[in-house]
Amino acid sequence: MSREERKRQTRKSLMDSALGLIEQGQHFSNISLREVAKNAGVVPTSFYRHFQDMEELGLNLIDEFSVLLRRVRSELLATKETLTLSALLTTYVDTLDANTALFTFIQQCRTSEHLEIRNAIRQELQGMSGELASELRVSYPSVSRQSLTQLSQVAVHFLMDAMVDALDQRAQGADQSRVVERLVEQVGLLGGLLR
Repeated sequence: MSREERKRQTRKSLMDSALGLIEQGQHFSNISLREVAKNAGVVPTSFYRHFQDMEELGLNLIDEFSVLLRRVRSELLATKETLTLSALLTTYVDTLDANTALFTFIQQCRTSEHLEIRNAIRQELQGMSGELASELRVSYPSVSRQSLTQLSQVAVHFLMDAMVDALDQRAQGADQSRVVERLVEQVGLLGGLLR
């Protein structure tokens, strides 16, 4: 393994370590870089070769979240000629199962003490809303741009709230399908686009 590959692997191990600690029930703001390093099997000084501090690690996790959302959306677009809001929202909630720790991190940090992390999440959600509105314009050409933009913003906020419900349902071993149904109903009430 080359030096560059080892460096990438250690960086990924540190990020996975933080997510593992979150999955064990810790809040990101309470996790120390020492815990992350120890859990990743590296010394704390190695942490600084990859991240300046926990905030920078958090920003990299937000980037990972962004990449995940874009990949899910592009896979969905590749399989359907027209995108419906219902299909997109269902796909996002389904993605939760394989990425619980990352979604938990995003939910924890939406109200983080770290302004830069909060702003990065806010910016990502605004971008997600804008992309959703653009995609829906193709499927719903008769609906005004402003209406689709507003509906997309509300849908993303509903989605983030539904993620909390889905996380709770998952933790209790309950069926998440009702969370998706309620989310689709809520957005449908606002836009009348899902029927």
